[in-house]
Amino acid sequence: MNDVAKIDNLPDKHTIEALLLLRHAWSNVDAYTYYADHYKKIAKFCYFMMLLLGIMIVSMGVMLFNSDNVMGINRTNANLITLGLSLSSAIVAGYTSFMNPAARWHHLRSSALTLESEIWQFRTRTGKFRQNDLDARLVETSFKTSIKDVENSMLSGGDLKRTKFYR
Repeated sequence: MNDVAKIDNLPDKHTIEALLLLRHAWSNVDAYTYYADHYKKIAKFCYFMMLLLGIMIVSMGVMLFNSDNVMGINRTNANLITLGLSLSSAIVAGYTSFMNPAARWHHLRSSALTLESEIWQFRTRTGKFRQNDLDARLVETSFKTSIKDVENSMLSGGDLKRTKFYR
């Protein structure tokens, strides 16, 4: 009856290899989260700058339409300022399109969460890491394969081929 009622799937101890795999996996989660936060800040800054520049361009256009002097600046200089703001907006939009920080942020965050899920399944021996008494090493091999799969999918997607991850 005790075998039927046994709910605890946690292993009594981990091998050195399993502990090394866990350390490697948590290090990857930390790196993915760090870079995801970095790209998140870049994406939000770029979108904020595009919004701010757009508001400034429209404001200058409205002020130029209503009067010849905008805050003490003549029409020619105000037109040059509007041109400069438009070029700045185009530069920020080009940088955002080239760097694609939002896609990188989302992909790194997704990879971190996927790997964290794999870690907790391995630690609790649930899901595909459910362990019988005979296949403890098979579970570790399966976990190593899962880590490599997440690493490969993270590197191949999310426009990360031009980043430090491939070095």
